[in-house]
Formats: sequence, C-alpha cells, structure tokens
Amino acid sequence: MHRRRLSHGAITATALTLLFGILPSQAVAQDEMEAETRVITMTTFHVPFNEVSDFNELIENFIMPQTLADPHVLSFRYATHAWGNSKMNAWMITEYADMAAIQASTEWGNEWVEENYPEGTPEREEWDAATEAFLMHFDGHQDNILSVNMDRAK
Repeated sequence: MHRRRLSHGAITATALTLLFGILPSQAVAQDEMEAETRVITMTTFHVPFNEVSDFNELIENFIMPQTLADPHVLSFRYATHAWGNSKMNAWMITEYADMAAIQASTEWGNEWVEENYPEGTPEREEWDAATEAFLMHFDGHQDNILSVNMDRAK
C-alpha cells in the first residue's frame, strides 16, 4: 500500500480550512440555533443640514406614530450624527423578534396607513407628501439586516 505524504504546507492549509472554514461555521450555526436571537434592521441615510429641522418633524409626525403602534417592532431608535460633512448622518434602527416579524410589520404598516390615512382624504394627501419628502432622503441610503445573539446583548 502506497501512502501519499502531505507537505507541511498542505497539512497546515487543510488544518486551517477545517479550523476556520468548516468547524466555526458549524459551531456558530449550532450556537445561533440554541440561543435566543433577534433581528435588527439598520437603515443609514444623509439629510442636508438645511433640511434637518423639517426632516425631524417628519420623523416625529409620521414615522414615530406608526412605529410606536406597530406590535411587531420590539424597539426603535432614530440616531443622528451632525458633524464632519455637509449632511447629517442618520440611522433608523429597528429590532424585531425574527425575519417573519419584518414581513408582518410591513403588512401591518400598510393596513395602518389605510386605516389612519384613507384614500381621497386631506390626511392621505399629507401622508403622501410626507412620504415623498422622506423618500427624497433615501437616495443613496443603505440597508442592513443584522442577527443578534441575545446571549451577547444587554
């Protein structure tokens, strides 16, 4: 029987592949399956300084009422950083129990808008104008969906 000898480099490469490739992903997957997890969406965008006041008013009058009423949202943060360039950096950080809650929140939100801002009403015109103003700042926005192991959270 002829045995093929592996070089030190081949053994090292194989060991590293197992160590950093297969084993951690299996360990992480197992760890995540056993731990309570949450899903956080983080949307980043920029608002010109001369529009910050109007944008914050839009957040308070249109985004917050819906978000606070949404039973699928566990927590919400609107964070800003106003130094360093010509625009305010802004983040909308929303926590959900799982991915299904994101979809449920979207469906719930559509129903909430129809109930609170019915088609053909002045309230709906105001909502549509606010939505248009809000979306104007989403040009170039960035979305991230994060998984959080709650054993590593406070």
